[in-house]
Amino acid sequence: MSGVRWTAATTEVLCAAAIGKTILMVSAPTSHHRITMLGYGVYFDSTSTQAQPIQVDLLYPQTDSAGVYTALTLNKEDQGQPETIQSSAGFNASSEPTAVTIIKGFEVHPQAGYEYGFPMGREMQISGGRRIALRVTSPDTINARGYMQFDE
Repeated sequence: MSGVRWTAATTEVLCAAAIGKTILMVSAPTSHHRITMLGYGVYFDSTSTQAQPIQVDLLYPQTDSAGVYTALTLNKEDQGQPETIQSSAGFNASSEPTAVTIIKGFEVHPQAGYEYGFPMGREMQISGGRRIALRVTSPDTINARGYMQFDE
């Protein structure tokens, strides 16, 4: 790892009611190049104070059925670093991936958001060639935004 910190952040993604929607997926480069996840977040814009919570899953999608996404530009924290980010990302899945493992599932109020930063020394390692994603399932139609922060 070269110590390049970067973020994958989406614009608003429309999530239809009661249908799981993968809003963000990051792919680690080749099989011998792991990345370190430092944190992630997801946010919603519902206007209903009475709406039920939204289910959010952090998951590993299946590599041979990764879905179809809009390409996403990854942003280095330090733009002056000469290294090139090797990972890739997509958002707003138009074809959903097959989930392999749900790492963490949680519920979030539809007028709120959730952020998680891994404790120092306990950051999540994503093996080379593997993918990680955020999937949202809402009882009502809402817009969602998400981000993931990495070190490569």
